[in-house]
Amino acid sequence: MFNFGGGGSPKKNDDNESRPTTSSRSSNKGEDGIKLFDSSALERAAKAAKQLETSKHSGDAVNLAKLQEATKQKEAETERAKYMAMQQELGIKKVHEEEEAAKRTLQNK
Repeated sequence: MFNFGGGGSPKKNDDNESRPTTSSRSSNKGEDGIKLFDSSALERAAKAAKQLETSKHSGDAVNLAKLQEATKQKEAETERAKYMAMQQELGIKKVHEEEEAAKRTLQNK
């Protein structure tokens, strides 16, 4: 993903390395047919973490991850603000409709 390990060109992922094979999926089932824990994804993550630790770009990767998280939080905050504004608009509209209904009631008397 980040290609931190030196070298000029990015390493192409081998399909066997990035995805579990069909035989490993079928062998991950217990006697009752219940799927057992597949640690291959965890092992790949640990390998990537080790590569990141030894990389000279690890600080940049951490900063990038922080910026991405801050961006996600700002987007969520924006969505919350939009939702709150919509709720306020609906509340104001409801009050206006109630006022109009009260005026019509008074005029009919």
